[in-house]
Amino acid sequence: MTIQTKTTFRDGYIRITTTGTMVSREEAQAYGDFIFDLAQQRGTKLILLDERGMVDEEDALDAYEVSESETLAEMGMAGFRIALVSAPANLAINRTWETIMQNRSINLRVFSDMESATDWLTS
Repeated sequence: MTIQTKTTFRDGYIRITTTGTMVSREEAQAYGDFIFDLAQQRGTKLILLDERGMVDEEDALDAYEVSESETLAEMGMAGFRIALVSAPANLAINRTWETIMQNRSINLRVFSDMESATDWLTS
């Protein structure tokens, strides 16, 4: 992957800080698999994604195709709650992800600041 992740375990949720450049749907799929596997290992469904240091070069078609994956279907059935803190340049594609994920029964919300995201995730 051309992205790098740093994982921090908080009280009741996982914080994943992601940096680098997301360049392909395969990389996005691997990122989703990583998040799902980590959450299963830790026994939580609450995820805080800090992507303020990430560049996202995907488009809406990539997001749609990744959303069709078995991993994301399992996330929806399991009741995941995901707060995504976006870099300003990625807000448009992340809003697309938000809509697609919610259509797949995954409770993902996009935020521009960490405080709002953490408040929503832990409420």
